[in-house]
Amino acid sequence: MISAIENAIIARIASAPRDVLGYGLRRVDSYGGQLEDEDELAKIANVLPCALVTCTGVGRADNNGSHYAERGTFAVLCVARSLRNEQATRHGGKPGEVGTHQMRDDVLALLCGQTLGLGEHISPLVPHGTRILFNGKLRKQAISVVAVEFATSWLHPAPADAPQAALPEDLQGATTPAEAVAKAAGITDFTLYTGDWGAPVPLFDDQPLRDVVEFHQE
Repeated sequence: MISAIENAIIARIASAPRDVLGYGLRRVDSYGGQLEDEDELAKIANVLPCALVTCTGVGRADNNGSHYAERGTFAVLCVARSLRNEQATRHGGKPGEVGTHQMRDDVLALLCGQTLGLGEHISPLVPHGTRILFNGKLRKQAISVVAVEFATSWLHPAPADAPQAALPEDLQGATTPAEAVAKAAGITDFTLYTGDWGAPVPLFDDQPLRDVVEFHQE
């Protein structure tokens, strides 16, 4: 469900018309460490403004019987730059130049109260705070990074009709996480196992003794 929510947030932001926002986002993507250090941040300086989406955490689940209700937070990282000054990265200024303050307001307008097409499978997104991650000069370019967080909740295990992240082809057919793990490890269903412990096989009436263990599934 985490991947489904993250992808739905990306789709929602990416579909926002340029004429409504007053500017165009040059990139809307999943966050993959692009802001971890100065070198990585410099790599995306030419595709700004952009929005990067990530799950920032999942809290302790509440047991409601057949399912656990999980609550998680997701962040939209708003990244903008200006060739003029640091203030412009936050406030914007010239036509078509957007700052992270405006991006934050637009992200809130796009996502607050939304279920992102996932219907009853998640609760509506609720604002969960804003953090300033970076404001300053980076290799002579003024850049601002603001994280806008949202909270939502969902059931785990997810209902059968809930959107799921696609499994790799070699794991498809597994119906539960445990089955996917077992399949990945090469473990298959079995009812009969013949053991060979590597020790010399004793003989009885010139015939080898073997032990057969049967596993009965209920």
